[in-house]
Amino acid sequence: MDPEYDVVIAGSGASGLGMAVRLLKQYPNIRLRLIEKATGPGGTWFHNTYPGCGCDIPSHFYSYSFEPKADWSKAFALQPEIHEYFSGVANKYNVPSITTYSTAVNKAVWDEDQSIWTIHTKHNDGSEAEVTARCFVSAVGGLTEPNDYKLAGLETFQGDVFHSARWKHSISLTNKNIVVVGNGCSASQFVPVIAPQVKSLTQVVRSAQWYMPQPKFPHGGVFQWIMTNVPWALRGYRFFLFVLLDLQFSMFMLGNWWGEKLRNRVTQNTLKHMRDHTPEKYHDIVLPNYLIGCKRRVLDSGYLDSLHRENVELTNKKLVKASEKSMVLEDGSEVPCDVLIVANGFRVQQKLHGMKIYGKSGIEIQEHWNQIGGVGSYQGTLLSSFPNFFLILGPNTATGHHSVIFTSECQISLSLKLIHPILSNYCTTVSVTPEAEINDIQWLQRKLKKSVWLGGGCSSWYQDEKGRNTTLYPDPQWKYWVRSVVPQMGHFEFKGGEGKGGVGELNWSVGKAWTSFWAWATWGITHSEE
Repeated sequence: MDPEYDVVIAGSGASGLGMAVRLLKQYPNIRLRLIEKATGPGGTWFHNTYPGCGCDIPSHFYSYSFEPKADWSKAFALQPEIHEYFSGVANKYNVPSITTYSTAVNKAVWDEDQSIWTIHTKHNDGSEAEVTARCFVSAVGGLTEPNDYKLAGLETFQGDVFHSARWKHSISLTNKNIVVVGNGCSASQFVPVIAPQVKSLTQVVRSAQWYMPQPKFPHGGVFQWIMTNVPWALRGYRFFLFVLLDLQFSMFMLGNWWGEKLRNRVTQNTLKHMRDHTPEKYHDIVLPNYLIGCKRRVLDSGYLDSLHRENVELTNKKLVKASEKSMVLEDGSEVPCDVLIVANGFRVQQKLHGMKIYGKSGIEIQEHWNQIGGVGSYQGTLLSSFPNFFLILGPNTATGHHSVIFTSECQISLSLKLIHPILSNYCTTVSVTPEAEINDIQWLQRKLKKSVWLGGGCSSWYQDEKGRNTTLYPDPQWKYWVRSVVPQMGHFEFKGGEGKGGVGELNWSVGKAWTSFWAWATWGITHSEE
């Protein structure tokens, strides 16, 4: 049975779009299909449109290496420009024409006899369909599906309620009483934007955050001209940002003398910034009592200064119920409320967002994770028992300091090396060996135990309900890049295929051996326990 497609990708956010473009550039005649539940590309930058929404990574590095952008309007771009960038990339390579929008992947089933994936989809109108492919790629991100929010009496509330990730722009906030739940990245960006227009804003917080002063990077007309017109200037600046960001990694590891020194310096600078910009009456609420980096750090884009406004109030009293026109705190006090804005984060720990993936012998992916001791994967990309299946931004691939675009490009590079022999008919299936998968996950979890993410004195969305960190990668990104450039080919099983023979297959076999040699040579560096 010949499948409809060579590759099907679930998701057209930054990672899915990047994977699609790389495939199209390398295989112009590929049968490729993207399936996207939203009505357009962009992923998190499509869904999150709240006022002030922006990126905490310098703009020039928050873009594809194969499609760099020189003329960003800000050093840290805002959502409209970032979404415009990804939409522009999609249109340039005609990706919308091969994308099925308003459609979610419900289930994917591996057929061992035919060596194909059957992907079951459901359109927003309720209609269902199936497509088949040789390879299936999951590129569903973690910052798209908002957390649920439950509050006693909310059904009686006569005002408006929405999550910051599903901002209702049709609702005017002018001269209204606003209650905000949460104080993470999203809330810290939209609160200073909406505060001047509202009658009152009461922010209910649960825990403190580390609010970093926003770094000052070069920008302006002259800088943009240089980036646009001087050969290699943009590439050089991107490399500079890569090194600068990666140098921060050591501060996240415990027991490292240089990391301790860097963390102490960053802590003191951040505390000074927070004390200088936060009203003294809120110091007990705002200043954290855990190690910096334990939670995702927040770039301060004017949030702390906004707390000085007379119409803004901050409280750490628990919100216990809603009434018709107010919110009730745990001490019984009532806060007048016309609009409740929930900024309580995303379902990061709900991996694959409900997709059911069935691999060899019909094993479901959650059952597989239960068998191996918890959520994990080989280099965040592959799972044994799931041939020709690739995860982009899978478990333990995020960072607390770097560009997720860079990480996804590393995974795309690794995936393309393994998809190539399938599309070239040198083999039918590729999968990681169970031993390699287990060893990689165990190494990763051992490293995580030495990090501030598990030993920093906080709980965060990095961890699941058992306290296992399923989100972050415990090594510098340059090491992750090396692993994607020279993967250990002995960790994969290549099976079947008619084999074209000749120069093509010979070159692939030689390249595989050469790659394995360099992977072996760099193994001690990329898998150190320190």
